[in-house]
Amino acid sequence: MSAADFQIALAKTLVFEGGKVDDKDDPGGRTNRGVTQHVYDSWRRRKSLPPRDVFVITDAEVQAIYRFQYWDMVKGDDLPSGIDMVVFDGSVHSGPVQSIKWIQRALGTVRVDGVMTAATLAAIEAYPDHDLLVAAAIERRKAFLKALKGYRKYGRGWNSRCDQLLKLGQEHASGSYGSQPTYLVGMDARAYITDAKTAPSPAVADAVTGGGLFATAVDQITTALNPLANTLPTVGTVVGVVTAVGGLAATGGFLYRTWATRKAHALADALDARPVAFLAPAAIPPAADDAPAPAPTPDPVPLQPAAAPDEAAIAVHAMTPGAVFELPPGSVVQPATVEDPRIVAFHEVPHPAEPAPVTELPSAPDHLVALPGVH
Repeated sequence: MSAADFQIALAKTLVFEGGKVDDKDDPGGRTNRGVTQHVYDSWRRRKSLPPRDVFVITDAEVQAIYRFQYWDMVKGDDLPSGIDMVVFDGSVHSGPVQSIKWIQRALGTVRVDGVMTAATLAAIEAYPDHDLLVAAAIERRKAFLKALKGYRKYGRGWNSRCDQLLKLGQEHASGSYGSQPTYLVGMDARAYITDAKTAPSPAVADAVTGGGLFATAVDQITTALNPLANTLPTVGTVVGVVTAVGGLAATGGFLYRTWATRKAHALADALDARPVAFLAPAAIPPAADDAPAPAPTPDPVPLQPAAAPDEAAIAVHAMTPGAVFELPPGSVVQPATVEDPRIVAFHEVPHPAEPAPVTELPSAPDHLVALPGVH
């Protein structure tokens, strides 16, 4: 990673984004150099500027919006070279949350929440092969794109963008910058999760197999015709046909429900809409937002006098829960006043000639003092 990585990644993404576009089928709407009218309006309001057409956006505004809206949102400055380009481009195309989810799913060792946490950054740094990580993130992105309604129209451009980004990201990770991206119509169309396909409904199968209207009608018809089946052969044939149709419909309903359930699960997985189990490896250090592991109880630590010649000097020790300190027989411990609750200060007081008016140590062995709850 370097200060120049943002400019390199931005130059590649701007090629993918093309120029001025006003496509009624594009969820992003009116767009110029990848900046939608909605994003531009929000940016100018934040700067206390009046709204204006995104088609007249300035170069300085493009740079500022891309850094603030996308690069900083995925913590691009903290990402390794190559990874930063892939995550940044995904955030421009589908939003920062979705792009972060792709890299988190590719890692398989962190919580998939769309937030670039310290745990996610640590896992990326610890990943042994960044080329493989780039490829896995791109595969997750492709699966997501196929789950969108716009895939029929924009799929060719989206796939081209992903394939080129795969090569660019892997080259960038190894310090190579030889390849140049090319624009293909449709690759700049926004790919938002709000444009996701709808999962097939199991309602039809429920109507057939679950006692719905169709199943009820078949049952009523056969019940009414059965008494006549022995006297009128034609009625018997009709009853047989209706029963067979009902059986076929029930079988078809069961098969349809199985298919619909599988399609719904696949769609939810592609959209990262289902919780994913993960096991954080020990090699990745815990992040600040993770629960800290309990510290082991240390062996007894002798309380050493301070180096100062004053016999009543203060010896300050950082402590852990359950630590045991050895004191000379007859010593008296008085806590000092300190601001940091993690630090405990002790006065080492010589054994007085006469009993002093202080609280004595517990009745446990007089040379051991347990200090619970200090951390």
